[in-house]
Amino acid sequence: MTRRREGLLVMTLFIVAMLASGMFWAVLPAEYRENQSTDYALAYEPVARNIVAGRGVTLEGDIATRYPPGFAVLLAGVFRLGDALHVADETMVLAFRLLCVGLAVVLIYGLARLLWSPRAALIPAVAWMTYPFALWLTKQPNSEVPFIPVFFAAMLVFWWALLRERGGGARAGHSTWRPGRYPGRPCSFARRRWG
Repeated sequence: MTRRREGLLVMTLFIVAMLASGMFWAVLPAEYRENQSTDYALAYEPVARNIVAGRGVTLEGDIATRYPPGFAVLLAGVFRLGDALHVADETMVLAFRLLCVGLAVVLIYGLARLLWSPRAALIPAVAWMTYPFALWLTKQPNSEVPFIPVFFAAMLVFWWALLRERGGGARAGHSTWRPGRYPGRPCSFARRRWG
């Protein structure tokens, strides 16, 4: 597969993942569509609004220490972008969640692509975009939603660097990992590498 065709495939995965999540959210009964995340309503959103207002990472006048500020900072950026684009905050948060879903699927494809052909790498990407737990998790603004693509990006960089160092992976023409290569020793790769 050429680079251009694979790039189109990645864009298609990104769009289809967002559509799949959007369709899942649309078919949910009304009582399940409402935001059930009390953390969002009581902590993350108010802290984000305080950041946007210039009051810093505060909640009710005190420094917000109950939850890490990362998600609130991201939300503040989303709210600021929404203000600049004249788009409602709810719409911007929805778009942000969809963006995270699409990025997660693309990064999973990238992880699988380190070892497998483009066709085989589609399997985990499609599995994730249709995974009921992931679809359910992204239906509301949970702090895990932006964490998932960050986690997969870290995994991709780690494995890319490791395989590049070893000269392995599908891009080098062979797979470093093969079933049965280290029978009976699930951690033998780690022990060989770092032990």
